[in-house]
Amino acid sequence: MKTKLFSAALIIAALTTTFGFPISSKSANSTKAAQSPSPRAYPRLVGRATTADAKLALTAAQAAFNSKAWHLYDPEAADVVRAKTKALIAWPEAENVAVDPKFLESKTGGEAIKASFLQIKAVDGNRFALRQKPMNWQGDWFDVYLVNSRDDTTKIFDTLSLEDLYSKSLPGYKMVSCDAWQKPWLLRNVKNEHVLFIDTGHPAEYLCEWIVTVPSKTGSPSELCKIQFCPRSEKIVRLVPQGALRNLAVLLDKIIGIPKESEGSTQATPRLRLSVAHTWGNVLYRPWAVAEPSLSRIEVDALLKTWSRGSKIYAAQYAQIKPTYESAKLQLANYYEHNFGKSKREAQAMSSKILDRTYRTHFSPWSG
Repeated sequence: MKTKLFSAALIIAALTTTFGFPISSKSANSTKAAQSPSPRAYPRLVGRATTADAKLALTAAQAAFNSKAWHLYDPEAADVVRAKTKALIAWPEAENVAVDPKFLESKTGGEAIKASFLQIKAVDGNRFALRQKPMNWQGDWFDVYLVNSRDDTTKIFDTLSLEDLYSKSLPGYKMVSCDAWQKPWLLRNVKNEHVLFIDTGHPAEYLCEWIVTVPSKTGSPSELCKIQFCPRSEKIVRLVPQGALRNLAVLLDKIIGIPKESEGSTQATPRLRLSVAHTWGNVLYRPWAVAEPSLSRIEVDALLKTWSRGSKIYAAQYAQIKPTYESAKLQLANYYEHNFGKSKREAQAMSSKILDRTYRTHFSPWSG
């Protein structure tokens, strides 16, 4: 069963000594990351890239990537995709999954299953079905099934209401994804009526690749392609250019430190590092999407000045911030000039604004 445990990922993150979040071993490859294309080469398709359905998925990915949404899976990104492609028939909202009633019917209620959604018209005998299940204060879980049963709609919804459906292996009900924190996206290709499921990945992975699934000729889930938004590396810091910029990233992570006591289920420090990892991903590949942190520069500077009085080590780290920051700002401006085609003046303005936001993000309460 494909289970995605957000809390477990955050606990793992708390144990890291350098910011960044572990990803699956099959996708982590820092050597390849160092040799990968420039930032302007993303997003890019991996797989059957020539099909019309894959091209539609890429168009959706480009719209999300070019949006100002902090995360590619945010409702704000989905809104841009809907406007650009006119193809989303299921997409994320703040707390729930939203669907186009012309293409999916829904049934709500129940303790175990909060809501179920079923593709109205089968294509080659296959329909996608979605389930939303209450989990905890962090949010709900979502399942995706491929249904090619001959059961009528009432019977299908009754089956989808079974809490332990994933363990029953019922004919005509094939699990695509189970217990996912991310809300499912469904795209409909208006030219051939094909429906595509997009798994936008785990929220504890920065710029996580999308996996696009379609029904196979035999009615089983089949991976159509993947869409990558940046090189894959075990930790985002390895993608930060070497020199002052990476030195600043490492220094700020050291200042965040490791909590002395258990933070319980809130996992405040790992959540802060998660925010930082997503921010650095945007700094390098989507600079227009670097969000404004909750704390001002004055507030962060005052916070760090007070913190620096705590020990000689703190004072030494604090003294490194300003010179490292100024050198990093010059390096980031050069990065934007050469990788995003900006003029020297534009690159300097971008660097000043974006590095300031990135710096403050390291010490602002986690916000997403």
